[in-house]
Amino acid sequence: MEIGKSWLETVLKRQSFENSPTAVADFKLQGSNIKKGQNFLSKIDRLEATAILGSGRRKKINFIVKNQHVTKHMKQFTLETGIFIREIMMFRDILPKMEDLLEEIGDTNDIPWGKCVDVSLYNRIVFEDLTASGYVVYNRMKQLGLQASLLVMKQLGKFHALSKILLDRGEIPMDIFGHHVWAKMEERNVAIHADVLTKYDKTMESWGEEWKEARERLQKAKPKITDMYHKTMKYDPSEFFVLNHGDCQTNNLMYRFGDDSEQPNSLKFIDFQLCFVNSPARDINYFLLLSVRQEVQLEHYDKLLQTYTDSLNYYLTQFKYEGFIPKVGDIKQMLDQRYASSLGEAIWLVPMLLSDHEDKPDIEEMMEKYEGAEKAGEGVDENYWSSNESKINTTIMQNTIKKSMELGII
Repeated sequence: MEIGKSWLETVLKRQSFENSPTAVADFKLQGSNIKKGQNFLSKIDRLEATAILGSGRRKKINFIVKNQHVTKHMKQFTLETGIFIREIMMFRDILPKMEDLLEEIGDTNDIPWGKCVDVSLYNRIVFEDLTASGYVVYNRMKQLGLQASLLVMKQLGKFHALSKILLDRGEIPMDIFGHHVWAKMEERNVAIHADVLTKYDKTMESWGEEWKEARERLQKAKPKITDMYHKTMKYDPSEFFVLNHGDCQTNNLMYRFGDDSEQPNSLKFIDFQLCFVNSPARDINYFLLLSVRQEVQLEHYDKLLQTYTDSLNYYLTQFKYEGFIPKVGDIKQMLDQRYASSLGEAIWLVPMLLSDHEDKPDIEEMMEKYEGAEKAGEGVDENYWSSNESKINTTIMQNTIKKSMELGII
């Protein structure tokens, strides 16, 4: 056959058949080895199989199956907040559009998220298992060093820039992504935050007399902090906004290392259940608070923000974006203006995410305890959110409170 259109069609069809699965020889679905404290909003299983290709060769298949929780409170929570449909839309609609944008500029070598292979509306998503490609999750208790943190800031700037282009084109539905999932449960969350702030007073008491003023100021500012925190869950259309990952912390970052390197050379974001439109400061403050070692932040804060800003600006410029493009000074100002979110999350999330104890709360337990306390007209035991058990918790909280005082939040 002469080389031409018909020949090429024949070659492509043959290649497609030879590389396509025709049968499954082995199949194993089992629970993952994800420990308590590493995953909160879904049930994770691992699928391993062997597929027989059209060519007769065998190919290993490794998938992650994410299911909606079946426990009482978490099932109700996922239905009320729509977190599964949010993540399904990310993988079905938004992330493929971002990949198309990267295709436009020839930048497809290091896509910062994994591939989705199947969805079942509302209750299941199936992904490639990134561990089979050499990706690992850092130990959340050790937090991230400089190079790993810089890689996140670079890829976060890229993700935000791509989202800004899609937002500018009207391709991200604001009825779904225009608010944080917690905003749908504002009354309950306000009550929980107020209760946690009250209980945290006992923890601060153990820090010594030098923290007495901070304790008093924190308790006095409790209504203000709660109000400021929940206001940051909705975006301000008059300001620079992007699609936030929403849960950019160590548990949701997977790294791959070179053969001869102790530093990561590739990063994948996972878990897009909490994506929402807001200031980029939400993702950045959240990441710095929960994932970056305190000494790294103190010594390299400017470098981290410059890396993010350079990446954001580069990709916005690549697509000839004509709107406002923030400089590093603008990003710093955004972070300070929304630092109340860091204070709220330090008290609310640090004891849950940065605890090395198996008996610390997960969200199902938390909701069950609060439901029981509400019915009994009582508060939750003040030891429930204690951060004294972890030195890293205390250090993060003390640094966050100091900065909150400097910024006039408390």
